[in-house]
Amino acid sequence: MNTDIILDHNGCKVKISGDNIYCEHPHGASTTNWQITFLPDQLIYTQKKERKILQIASIKEFQYEMDELGNKSGMSIAALVYVVSRSDDDPKRFFIIGTREQFTYNNQTQAYFICTEVLQYIGQRYQIPFTYKLSIDTKEKDNRIGWIILFFILFWILLYYRMKLG
Repeated sequence: MNTDIILDHNGCKVKISGDNIYCEHPHGASTTNWQITFLPDQLIYTQKKERKILQIASIKEFQYEMDELGNKSGMSIAALVYVVSRSDDDPKRFFIIGTREQFTYNNQTQAYFICTEVLQYIGQRYQIPFTYKLSIDTKEKDNRIGWIILFFILFWILLYYRMKLG
């Protein structure tokens, strides 16, 4: 019995087969490949030399958001998936699924559909809930915003002194 699930849309190919998920999706002008391997008590994410091992018992939930990534080869829509652990409420990036398509409503993109299918499969296998959010707040994003605000404050201070002295 063949239980493979194939999800394919305009540059994004996902194959769910037995104890693995294989994904190839557009990332800028090139493509990115990654794999998730299912073990009884772990999820192992592999992309090139990067490897993340998640203990199933430590996962509280998955959260995902949509993002549009413009590039020279056209518009890419990406579903950014985060994992929230039971010991830390700060979501950590887990994986990305991207497609080349025009942006419409978030929940009407093929990236959203493919990501939902993948998370449903993982959720059913390990009883892990998942949630779609318009935006996911992380400490990493908060730090970037803080640096941007600091940059603008310094810019205006320097501009003020330049005008005052010049």
